[in-house]
Amino acid sequence: MCTSLVEPYGWAFLPDLLLEEIFSQLPIKNLGRCSQVCLNWYRISQQDYAWRRFQYKDKMFTRRKYTSHAGWQHMIDHWKLRFLIVKATTKWRVLEIEPVTILFNLYEFIRVLTNFSEYYERNSAEKPLQGIRSFSFKWQLHVHVRGENQTERVFGTGGEMLKTLSLLLSHLHGLTELSLHELQLEPYECNDFIDDILYKFDSQLTSLCIINLTKVYRPFLQLGLFLFLEHLTVSPQHLDESIVILLADLRHLKSLIILQNDKTFGAKAVDSKAWQSFAERNTHTRVHLIQAGKRQNTLLIQPKAPVYAIIFDKSTGQLTSELTEEICHNYSTTLQFFLQKGLERRYRSREFTKRVDIFAIELAHRCRSFFFLSLFFFFFFF
Repeated sequence: MCTSLVEPYGWAFLPDLLLEEIFSQLPIKNLGRCSQVCLNWYRISQQDYAWRRFQYKDKMFTRRKYTSHAGWQHMIDHWKLRFLIVKATTKWRVLEIEPVTILFNLYEFIRVLTNFSEYYERNSAEKPLQGIRSFSFKWQLHVHVRGENQTERVFGTGGEMLKTLSLLLSHLHGLTELSLHELQLEPYECNDFIDDILYKFDSQLTSLCIINLTKVYRPFLQLGLFLFLEHLTVSPQHLDESIVILLADLRHLKSLIILQNDKTFGAKAVDSKAWQSFAERNTHTRVHLIQAGKRQNTLLIQPKAPVYAIIFDKSTGQLTSELTEEICHNYSTTLQFFLQKGLERRYRSREFTKRVDIFAIELAHRCRSFFFLSLFFFFFFF
């Protein structure tokens, strides 16, 4: 215990900055337990920095309730949720919503949070959610379909969930970073949604991440209209020639990441003329190609794009002779980094000429600006 009789040393008396950083990484349940250890830890747990990042996960703020049709269920506890929102929302700076299995609880969380902000904005000058600078929403709903090959069916975020999410975004007045993952919308659902985001944050966002917003190929011209955007991460099915031309005129854009994963379908490469025009008009943006996911598909090459780095992030994709030739043909003067994170086991020919390290050496030899190569967790510098 921390009393006046105990000398000020040990875990209880770590520097405030260090304790705040530790507490900011803890889940809410652990943070509450730490606040009961001693007076000093209780004092630190009440600081704003310890609550700056809030991550909503499955079964948070729930209690078990027995229902006659489904047995014991984790139902949302509105009293706990109300207590959290009233006490902590003004301290939040980062709000993250992770994929969940109980959709009704997620819907209730967003609805209650939105109603809370709407009430104060209507009846006073307060804006409880104005302090949130970063918002991340990740969606993942897979339903196993019985029958042939036991396939999975992916459901998107449309309907009431999408309306509630859009309404919540309208109350995040101080937002500068927005990340939307795997919403998997139908083409007719996304038009108003992306327009609302542009209308609200056109001159405010500095970082935007949109991964698989739709299930099919659907370019969004709005991506090139966020005037002060510095970092853009987007799936290749949301790009076309017109968008690339618009992105070339964004003066503050530092990085353009084209991310392809196992849920990216219908993506097409942008025409080489558009990328050549982009390279001529824009010399300050670094283009990254990233492939992630377990599905065995090839990296989508953007012809003549000024690609700065290629990354396989825990992906089954690997260097082959065809891929090496395409990379060297299109990016020999611009490519500086090639990274393979988490090499997956995959069948390859035993012939020496088809070994992956042979292609890596060829890549390093033919790309004149090459600087860094990471493969098999070994590092080579040039």
